[in-house]
Amino acid sequence: SELALKRSEAMFRSLFEASNFAKAIIRNNQLIQVNDAMLQLFGYSRFEDLHHVGFSELTSPEYAHILNTTQEADAHTPSNTISSYEITGIKK
Repeated sequence: SELALKRSEAMFRSLFEASNFAKAIIRNNQLIQVNDAMLQLFGYSRFEDLHHVGFSELTSPEYAHILNTTQEADAHTPSNTISSYEITGIKK
């Protein structure tokens, strides 16, 4: 039902934003949403300063193959699927 969907979205948003772990929603190498832990980790204070940066620009070059592989896999995965990856990033 509509109410159940709204509750589920609110719960996801709350958990996403409150997490102490860096979290990002990425689509086609673009950051759609990040939490405060992600901003702090990469040295930004506002999402507006980060949203124009491609995710690959925040990733160490040795992890480029992981990004390429996951982007190919994600292209064939339903958009409502959540994937989790660990990478080493480059701080501002």
